Amino acid sequence: MRKPIFFDSWGWIAVVDRKDPYHETAKAFYQEYVKGGGIPITTDYILDEVLTVLRRRLTHQVVVKFGEGVFQSARAQKLRFELIDNRRREKEREGMGII
Repeated sequence: MRKPIFFDSWGWIAVVDRKDPYHETAKAFYQEYVKGGGIPITTDYILDEVLTVLRRRLTHQVVVKFGEGVFQSARAQKLRFELIDNRRREKEREGMGII
């Protein structure tokens, strides 16, 4: 199994949006990574941002299919979906010295 990789907003957007200049590269990387047993990591914040951007660029059907795929992959343990709760957010602020 491959090392887990964090997928940020623009990575997901490039994978989904065929008009994105990095689409082919991102899609090929993602497919090979998952095929090799890789488990992407993302957060609820990232998913929210991705769905918002995709809703502006693509059809409703494509956006729904992507969202359903994310949750289906998480249920099948083929994607690690992290929730950013208050405890986690405060811990990060403390680590950065932000009060």
